[in-house]
Amino acid sequence: MKAEKLFFPSSVLAQVLDVDKSTVRRRAERENLPHRRQGNRDEFCPPRAVCRRCKGLSPASPIFDQARAMRELHRCAAVLGFLLELERNPRRGIERALKRTSSNFRHLMRFTPMSLRRWVTAVKRRGLAGLMERKVGVVGCKSARLERILAGKKIQKGEGKS
Repeated sequence: MKAEKLFFPSSVLAQVLDVDKSTVRRRAERENLPHRRQGNRDEFCPPRAVCRRCKGLSPASPIFDQARAMRELHRCAAVLGFLLELERNPRRGIERALKRTSSNFRHLMRFTPMSLRRWVTAVKRRGLAGLMERKVGVVGCKSARLERILAGKKIQKGEGKS
């Protein structure tokens, strides 16, 4: 029976090998390691010796999975808190329950009543799976290229092509 290949993100391999992620990518390309792309995240199948060193880290999952799981649990707790608040005081209304819940759970995580409303809708539609993050890889602002920034400043100053 053939053993299944374990793929690790370049961030995990970089941590284990104590190098930069770009170094991991270059080495993988040089050594023709099997690789795949998950969203905007590169995953590689390292040699057995490196796999043994990665034993404590889960394959094909980012290092911050624990933080992601905690955010999902906090969302779940907030939704349950909202439902309990609404059940205790139904006459006060949904808006009041949303505001009270967001202030009660401020010590866990900061969120707005609108976010809580979205989470409740997601739970009604898809159950607890609606609270799970579907993000893959690096999410957020992408770094801009220096040339584009400088070109934008030239245009603002009136130094651009006319």
